[in-house]
Amino acid sequence: DSTTSSTTSPTGGDSTTTSAASGDSTTSSTTTTTVAPPSVGTVSASADPIWEGFAADETGGTCASNPGQPIKTVISSAVSAPAGVQSVVMDWSVETVSGSMAMTESGGSYRATLGRFDAESPNVVPQGETRTITVTVRATDTQGRVATAVRTVTLEDCTFG
Repeated sequence: DSTTSSTTSPTGGDSTTTSAASGDSTTSSTTTTTVAPPSVGTVSASADPIWEGFAADETGGTCASNPGQPIKTVISSAVSAPAGVQSVVMDWSVETVSGSMAMTESGGSYRATLGRFDAESPNVVPQGETRTITVTVRATDTQGRVATAVRTVTLEDCTFG
């Protein structure tokens, strides 16, 4: 007689136990297959630096005080999750302002738009200065394991550049 059972461990391994009974002896063996955790590739930005923007700048997508300077950037990164992707989120912070948004898959990588940072309120960049935006891409697989990758993007003052 032989009995086989399979279970999935919280760390992502599949375990199969086989027991065989013959007379007075029982033989048991366990095989564990581990599914690799998720990974996040290099985080890229379509523009770095970006500039603060005023509401009127939204239409043209650039800082009116410094024509042609972008007020947004597309953040992208490849994500690998052999167990399956549950979610990919972009978290960001600059000074006391922070936020997060879901990233969408496009062309083999995950993408989200960072910006516009308001030049009026709350104004996180004093006139003539720059600030650093810390961007973290956080991938969670279907087994709840998390991987992250970080990059920074420079945020320029729109009024002086």
